[in-house]
Amino acid sequence: MGSSPMWWSGPPPSPWSRGLGKWWALVGPFVVKAVGFLLLAGLLFRVLWSFPSSPAPALQITKGKCSLFNGEWIPNPSGPAYTNASCRFIDDHQNCMMNGRPDKEYLHWKWKPYGCDLPPFDAVRFLDSVRNKGWGLIGDSILRNQVQSLLCLLSKVNATDFTFSFSRDALYSVPILYLNMMGSFTKLY
Repeated sequence: MGSSPMWWSGPPPSPWSRGLGKWWALVGPFVVKAVGFLLLAGLLFRVLWSFPSSPAPALQITKGKCSLFNGEWIPNPSGPAYTNASCRFIDDHQNCMMNGRPDKEYLHWKWKPYGCDLPPFDAVRFLDSVRNKGWGLIGDSILRNQVQSLLCLLSKVNATDFTFSFSRDALYSVPILYLNMMGSFTKLY
């Protein structure tokens, strides 16, 4: 009774004793830092960007399920929210009327999703919901066009609050009222 079994002598065996100790010594600190960074990034995102300062307008669902991606183009007698003449963010090479497009019917259409009515864009409400926040946008010419369209809609609020610097292949920044927006666009070859 004086001697104990061999596996009881000394400290219990480590799960890393089969060759994982060296691997974990190399990779472990990186894994711990990566998990910590992801948790911190998630927490910061939750705290800083997930609480809008004013509620967004709800879609009015009229029948069944609303699908923003399925719908049809319908006539819009009120015309476009902006034109090439009213928005300084449209480049000359994008200006259809200046470049000789004879028809203007394409300006009088709007997207109507199936199952709901989209409220008109409210620039003041949008700017209130992103007040003191920042956006980073990275994309190609499609995203660039969408950003230009957003800038045209927002400039109707107070065009004097806009500063805009842009080069076709580089970074631009747009401090708008209380929103800081930065974009980087590149050509896809």
